[in-house]
Amino acid sequence: QPVTTNVNAPTAVALDHNECLFVAESINNRVLVYSQSGQYTDTISGLSRPISVAVDNNVRVYIGNKDSGNVEVYDVDYNLLFKLGTGDGEFTQPNDIAIDNGTGTIYIADKGEDTVKVYNADGTYNKSIGSSGNGNGELHNPSSVEIDGAAGELVVLDHQLTQDMSGNWIDGARIQFFDMNGVFKRSFSKYGNQVGQMFRPQHVTIDDQSRLYVTDSFHNVVIVYDNIGTYLGDVY
Repeated sequence: QPVTTNVNAPTAVALDHNECLFVAESINNRVLVYSQSGQYTDTISGLSRPISVAVDNNVRVYIGNKDSGNVEVYDVDYNLLFKLGTGDGEFTQPNDIAIDNGTGTIYIADKGEDTVKVYNADGTYNKSIGSSGNGNGELHNPSSVEIDGAAGELVVLDHQLTQDMSGNWIDGARIQFFDMNGVFKRSFSKYGNQVGQMFRPQHVTIDDQSRLYVTDSFHNVVIVYDNIGTYLGDVY
């Protein structure tokens, strides 16, 4: 059954390794916590417009706050441990968070700065992947980042600029693949409003067979591709 208790306007969700659910509510400045069975258990409050959330294998909770431009890290009891990098103002829009549970490395898709920022497990800055642009390895408004553990790849959803029928440049849709060090490998772009195309893609996630699931707010479906861009179907 859907989780509805206390839920008002969910912005982003995450699961821990026990399948407990964490729900970020941007307009309410909080993250709601639910058990595996969907029972409400706790709230992380006092946030600053949270737009992304992730949980690592140690049940540390990572929350990206848009208004304060930070990613806060909480322990298993939801006490604040630290903020990534320099803290407030480190990010323009920390839109999505991915964590390599093998190394503890943290990847943040900063949509406002056209890059994926990389941090060590202790929260110190490591490097950035990509820069503003339309070419291979460059990023335009990256909205989601995910790790394909089976393939050992970093997958980034961005909105590569494309021309409409009138010749105007508009946000499109592209999936790019990098190795775990941030070296570009390949990409595919399926922008459009037809079946099998992305029109308003928001986030991407990946299963253990390297299939990609892309939420599309125009089509109101989750579009499924393999990791070379072959369209497999939709989840309605």
